[in-house]
Amino acid sequence: MGTKTHIYQAPETLFRQCARRILELAASTLQTQDYFHIALAGGTTPRALYQQLSRLHSEEFPHWDRVRFYFGDERNVPPDHQQSNYRMVRESLFQPLQIKDSAIQRIRGELSPEEAVSHYRQALEQLPQENGTARFDLVLLGIGADGHIASLFPNTPLLQEQQQGIGASYVDKLECWRYSLTLPVLNNARHIIMLVSGAKKADVVRHVFHGPGTAEPLPVQMLDHDKVEWYLDADAARFLDEECEA
Repeated sequence: MGTKTHIYQAPETLFRQCARRILELAASTLQTQDYFHIALAGGTTPRALYQQLSRLHSEEFPHWDRVRFYFGDERNVPPDHQQSNYRMVRESLFQPLQIKDSAIQRIRGELSPEEAVSHYRQALEQLPQENGTARFDLVLLGIGADGHIASLFPNTPLLQEQQQGIGASYVDKLECWRYSLTLPVLNNARHIIMLVSGAKKADVVRHVFHGPGTAEPLPVQMLDHDKVEWYLDADAARFLDEECEA
């Protein structure tokens, strides 16, 4: 799978090494520009990563005031809701690091789909642009057992969006609206990190790397894989042949 795939025996090591890679990318970027723009992942897996980042900040990264935080996706819930991606990141990263609200652009899940998308579209316009599309320095993603990334689910219309950087999609199986960055923005990022942990993800990881091609690729397979760095624990990589790193 190449040098962009890193597999670690223990989840704790996975999160620690992924955190260090993020800070490495941020420090390198800040040598040539004023701010580092990152789109954060939601869900359950990244919480431990954000906790690692908050613990590493004092010794290894003194530039948190030069990081600008965005979100890759959100649920249609208020910011204090248990299922809010913003709430999870606020508790695990923003509050421990005392990140100012002015450095955070959240997707306003408490608004209607039209209003939430319109508001975040304006936020994306404040980012550096390349070929008319917002360009993040780093997009952090996870992967669902069904191959979804951010809130881009298989066989949903939002996968075909080519003009707008964010969209809303009603996900039937979840019975709710989800807001997500679209593939043009994800693939326009300078770097993409895919963080995967747990045995429940092993089948989809095997499919991505070794499965047969299909007429309808999974959302994760629609990424620009030249930009993707994979960070996996041993459980998620159980069906792959590569050895674990130290």
